[in-house]
Amino acid sequence: MPLPINSSMVSTDYRCWVLLVLGVTFLLTSVLNYLDNSLLIYERVNSTQEPQIDQVLVVYDLVPRVSDEFSQELQVFGRTRRAKFNVVELNHKRKVLSRKDQEKLVKTVWSLNRPVAVMDSVRFVDFSNFSSIDVRPLYFALVEHPVSKFIDWYQNFMNAKSTSRIIRQTFCLGQSDITACVADRLAMDVNTCLESEDIFCRVYPEFVDDLTIIPSFCGHLEQCEEPKSSWALQMAKFNVEKWFPAIGVAEKWKETLIVASKRIPSYFQDIMDFSLWYQKERTNSLLQPSYPDPWSRLTSQAQENLKTTLKDELEFYEYLKQRIIRQAILSKQ
Repeated sequence: MPLPINSSMVSTDYRCWVLLVLGVTFLLTSVLNYLDNSLLIYERVNSTQEPQIDQVLVVYDLVPRVSDEFSQELQVFGRTRRAKFNVVELNHKRKVLSRKDQEKLVKTVWSLNRPVAVMDSVRFVDFSNFSSIDVRPLYFALVEHPVSKFIDWYQNFMNAKSTSRIIRQTFCLGQSDITACVADRLAMDVNTCLESEDIFCRVYPEFVDDLTIIPSFCGHLEQCEEPKSSWALQMAKFNVEKWFPAIGVAEKWKETLIVASKRIPSYFQDIMDFSLWYQKERTNSLLQPSYPDPWSRLTSQAQENLKTTLKDELEFYEYLKQRIIRQAILSKQ
């Protein structure tokens, strides 16, 4: 005797099968889109082909407070390229732009005579969001070790004329003896500040724009402003892989020159020879400058505390350093 068929059971089974098919379809579509995007990003970053010479656009100097030595070398090199490139320095006063100002920047850049090298210190702007022109910029930037940036910033800040006023109005406000409080802080070296876990060294660096690398590559969204944001870190990495053929690392200068000359040859093709000449002119030596490990300038306790404060910044820097090393190895093959 056949079993009775319950219509509600059939309806439920049917819905389950429909949901299963839709789920599998969505999963396959997502995987295929991911693979397509990954291939596109790989091709953009690893391609040895450049746009035509009259379409080349280089945007760099995105990251603030990079060692003057490297910035000056790139600026001097830029002047040597003026015979072939329209070298333009925009120098925006604000690093974070509204969407309207970003669009204005894109229109300004595309109106320039090409080939053009544009130097600016604003955060990364995705030109594809504001332009239908089928020419992608070739982005280049230079970063420096977060610990070096922090130590140099701390020393410069303590020697600045305005520091006493800032300390008096913030960190010493409400103290019974404000004068003594200000004097104690001004006498505090970087190791003492970090070892004591003073709020100035524990929290303040996270909110100083010149000390952070991640926001420069994350962009102009509010989420990019949040300290220790996993989303901002991942977005910065995504933009790097998608848009930057090369990002130089000050502590890996030789590798930076090799990769820049290979990945953006129309602009950086002579950078190796220029760098040797530049170093000889400055120091009467052909040796590239060597930079000690910045951690060696700190005590072990200061190191541990700073690693906590700059955790994401250090992770991002290490990712960029390994990237330039890997690209340099591939460029030699």
